[in-house]
Amino acid sequence: SAKNLEEENEFLRQQIGYTMNEADRLVLAYVSYPDQNPFTEKVILNVGSSAGVKVGDLAINANSLVGKIIKVSLHTSELELINNNSSVFPVVIKSSKDTKGIMRGELADKLLIVNNLLKDTAINIGDSVVLSTDKNYFTNSELLVGRVKQVKVESNEAYQEVIVEPIIYLVN
Repeated sequence: SAKNLEEENEFLRQQIGYTMNEADRLVLAYVSYPDQNPFTEKVILNVGSSAGVKVGDLAINANSLVGKIIKVSLHTSELELINNNSSVFPVVIKSSKDTKGIMRGELADKLLIVNNLLKDTAINIGDSVVLSTDKNYFTNSELLVGRVKQVKVESNEAYQEVIVEPIIYLVN
């Protein structure tokens, strides 16, 4: 019933510590099946435009980012997982000084990469990586993406690359 659905939504909001703004909306979805192409990280969800899902909507699990909606039909939608090679998200690395960057997926290793960060930026293994709120996504809470697994610095380069291990377990 509608009352049960509203109660379930409120329970989920409490779990992730999320306070809704008027413009925000949450839609409960389940994975119907993975994309048939084994070389992509996409899944098909059981909700579509009839539930208010739109292209560009974010998918979350608890307080972590899962991916972004890239295609919508009436009753289903296609979710591109964060480790898909074409996934790109603005992020903040929460270190001694917050560092903004652009994260992209790395399909082969199920990892995430933030590159083109100035070499002298202090980033440590274990630092949290969260979705940047520059686009006002979920402004009342930070969506955790993962933690810094490795920092690659070449002595002859001006930039460093950060390898991020996603907080969610990605399978396909």
